[in-house]
Amino acid sequence: SNAVSYGKEGGNKLKLTLHQDRQGTGTVEDDGIGISRDDQVHIWERFYRVDASRTGKEEGLHSGLGLSMVKWIAQAHGGNVRVESELGKGSCFTFELKFNLILIFMEYIILTNKE
Repeated sequence: SNAVSYGKEGGNKLKLTLHQDRQGTGTVEDDGIGISRDDQVHIWERFYRVDASRTGKEEGLHSGLGLSMVKWIAQAHGGNVRVESELGKGSCFTFELKFNLILIFMEYIILTNKE
């Protein structure tokens, strides 16, 4: 939801790639406000939120738990997640996981339901 909340309308992308070794790479990219280098090291902490006045969004819409949960889930499954971001230009989150049949099925659904 962060890519939708902080990106411009229609300015986010989701890409899933399966590799032959059953590793998967996914990226979620937006063209939003970006995350400063100082904040990037903290966004994985539970309840951490970048200054709400900088985002221009209403207070209380985000709990600061989402990215910490993403990192925990990725690591619990032998994967990882990282961010590349620049203030004013947006963010790109990349996650790497071993894919099982359920995730392969989800990719199939996403690809067959493109508009």
